[in-house]
Amino acid sequence: MKSKFISDLEQLHRDALSPIEFRDLYLKQGAPSGNEIPEELFHEFCHFVDDADIRAKDVSYGKMQKRELLKLIGHLKRGADKDYLKSFTFSKASEFEASEIDEIRKQLDLLADMIPESDQKVMLVQDGGGPDESSIRGTKLAFFRFGLKIMMVPFAELFDHTREPYVRAEVASAIDDRSDIGFDGFLVSDALPGGLKERNLPTPSYWERTKSFIPVLIFIWLMICCLVGCGQIFSSIFRK
Repeated sequence: MKSKFISDLEQLHRDALSPIEFRDLYLKQGAPSGNEIPEELFHEFCHFVDDADIRAKDVSYGKMQKRELLKLIGHLKRGADKDYLKSFTFSKASEFEASEIDEIRKQLDLLADMIPESDQKVMLVQDGGGPDESSIRGTKLAFFRFGLKIMMVPFAELFDHTREPYVRAEVASAIDDRSDIGFDGFLVSDALPGGLKERNLPTPSYWERTKSFIPVLIFIWLMICCLVGCGQIFSSIFRK
């Protein structure tokens, strides 16, 4: 595949080359000599150019098409065969590929080089008693470090093969020791095992589901007792 075509696709992905400019270079009659596009991709790129207004309105659709374009660039660099080019489409998202995982790892390594070493850490704080009453606090640099550690979890080494695919993730170094919340382990797999939610979050027992109503019931019972007692007092007064 010609390097100029791939280079122009990379510019198209970065928005350095507009869809209209790409159309004039490759899809329009009378396009510059030497700017031939593989015939298997011609109609798909016509589709991509025509979808510019949809991408502007629908962010998720635009991200999907940009992701497919990036995957196509990778395949073309590796010498994509005609079968792949014929099956390629901008109409729907393709499956997550191993090549994408490798590319993500490369980008994370670049990010790791960009984020300076620091002792700044995030603090995970339980603000209240409810499951949604918590917060993560830290500087921008601390969040960069924490986010990078979390994103590296899928590449961590497995250490427990007996029960579940737990990995030895190095995240604690980005979390302040004074945090109220921590992580006991990271389970990473292509699909969550069946019943995982039930094992990690067991169904509350009848007692656990009803115990929160006990103070209300006690209050109601006391109110009834007070009313009955007052009623008896008033009755005895009026009888006299």
